[in-house]
This record gives sequence, C-alpha cells and structure tokens, in this order.
Amino acid sequence: MEKIIGATGWQPCDIQPSWTAAEEALGVELPQDFKELCAAFGRGDFSGYVNMLASAGGESSGVVGNLRRLHSVFGRRPTARRLYEPYGVHPEGRLIQWADTADGAEFYWLVQPDRTESWKVVARRATDEPWHELEMSTSEFLYRVLKDEEFAPFGIARKVPEASFEPLDE
Repeated sequence: MEKIIGATGWQPCDIQPSWTAAEEALGVELPQDFKELCAAFGRGDFSGYVNMLASAGGESSGVVGNLRRLHSVFGRRPTARRLYEPYGVHPEGRLIQWADTADGAEFYWLVQPDRTESWKVVARRATDEPWHELEMSTSEFLYRVLKDEEFAPFGIARKVPEASFEPLDE
C-alpha cells in the first residue's frame, strides 16, 4: 500500500471505518490490505480509471452494495449468472468484486473463507473475455495496474504515466 501512496502522492486520510456490518452482510472477513486501502484513500478513482469499491464501513459498503446489485440482476435475469462461470458470485459462488474500471474491466477476489489474506485476485477485461487468476494482494494488483508498464492486459502505466487519486465528494 505504501507504494500506491507514493505513486499517487496522496496524503492518507486515516479513515477508521467499522467493518462489522459489511463483513456480517457478506459472511466473510475482507482482506486486511483492502481495509487499509479504504482507510488511507476513502472512496474515489485512481488515475481516472480504477474505481475501488471502497467503504466507510457499515451497510453502505461499496462491496456489499455492488454484490446486492448483482444479485438483483440475477433475480431479473437468471441467465446473467453464466457471465461469472466457472466461479459464481458470493455467497453461492466464490467471487466478490472490489473494483471496476472506466473501460469495463472487473476486479474480484476469489473467496477462501478460512484464508482471507491469501485470496487471489480474479480479473477480466470484459464480460466476454477470459478470467485471469493472479496470486497477489489487492494492493499489489492495484499498484501494478497503475505503475507496471508490462502488466498486461490490465496495466495503464503506458497510457497514464503519472498515477493519481481523486476522492469522490460525498
């Protein structure tokens, strides 16, 4: 996470959300490094590209709200579940989304309830493209998206060489 703070020039906010309600709603504990990113940055966009589903905690959690929206879509269009194969969406499946991008890429965790700190990042450029499983933390993945010119197909460093963070006004 320190690399992301350095790359963006951001002054950490030290937001202290309570994660109890969000984690109870999800039925799993979220990765610590994601919580630390939320505490340092709050809600906003990285380099005008990555929208992390950050949280101030409680039921208004971006991660929880997004998961509820997905399940609402599944209720209206059950065939939409196929877009998330072979993993499925939590709690029936193993994916929880933690970010998306301006051009439609999606970033998820592959939930392992007993091993929160070793959840893989699962990502794809678009719903009709293949999934990529990456064994790295949320913060490492985000840093590589922002700064690693060779991080195909997700990196943006060649197009946006100066990483930044823009908070959302709430």
